[in-house]
Amino acid sequence: MNPHELAYKYLVSPVKALVAIELESRGYSQTRISKLLGVTQPMVSRYCRAGRRFFMKKLARAGVGEAEAEALVKMLSDTLAYSGRMEFIRVLSLVVNSIMSRQVLCSLHRRIDRSIPGSCSLCVELFAPPKDYYVEEVRSAFSILESCSEAYKLIPEVGSNIVIAKPGAKSIWDTVGFAGRIVRVGNKVVALGDPVYGGSRYTAKILLIVHSKWRSIRAVFPVRMEKWILESMRKLGYRILEVGPHEKPEESLNDIARAVSREPRKPDVIADYGGVGLEPIIYVLAPTAQEAVSKALEALRVYVK
Repeated sequence: MNPHELAYKYLVSPVKALVAIELESRGYSQTRISKLLGVTQPMVSRYCRAGRRFFMKKLARAGVGEAEAEALVKMLSDTLAYSGRMEFIRVLSLVVNSIMSRQVLCSLHRRIDRSIPGSCSLCVELFAPPKDYYVEEVRSAFSILESCSEAYKLIPEVGSNIVIAKPGAKSIWDTVGFAGRIVRVGNKVVALGDPVYGGSRYTAKILLIVHSKWRSIRAVFPVRMEKWILESMRKLGYRILEVGPHEKPEESLNDIARAVSREPRKPDVIADYGGVGLEPIIYVLAPTAQEAVSKALEALRVYVK
């Protein structure tokens, strides 16, 4: 069994099944789920009859823990429901590549095929993304976030991201972010997928709005909207640009663009109060990804003290 066959059987297949089960629990019909996933309705029916526990055990056998699996399925279900099938395929592929490059399935592969040597590093070579300065900057920033034991308190319900823009960026393809978001799993922060160009959509668009006016701002880190976080930021002297609430979710970017265009001074933070169907978020801005994360963690430390 080659690595791609292994990935399909023990990662892609059970993940798609769990997404189908999750969407059915949200009230989606099996016919609609089949169209979204690109499988037959009888296949969706078989997924749902087998049940969540059956496929979670398959992922566990592959080396994917339950907490990570749950976060992954929720993120992919949201992607499929709100962004469509092609975006789902893109994000699922990036996440699977990330899991394979971490050599998560290596123990399983060796149990299946005794001829696989212990020194094998084929999956790292096949699936690991190429080195890139901006990708490494996002990785470095996440390492800073991950090293803080209290960092999970900053993560919004919809997940977070760390996004960096190349100097003079004009489109989301000039930005780097995690393809599958940063989520809270218990008391830990977990990055689903790798940092890639165009990895973020909505957050990248907000960064581009800000970067077009203040070229020195090249990074953003969205954190949970909490009164205590804003109070900590005010104590630190952060300049806060407040936006919203928005009447409609689709108006949020235009509202942010208008607020930015009217603001004479460069902000440290955009406090977006959300609206119906849109979670309030604090966007921490900085010249580098590491600084954006560090500014958020400093606000957390002020509160803890």
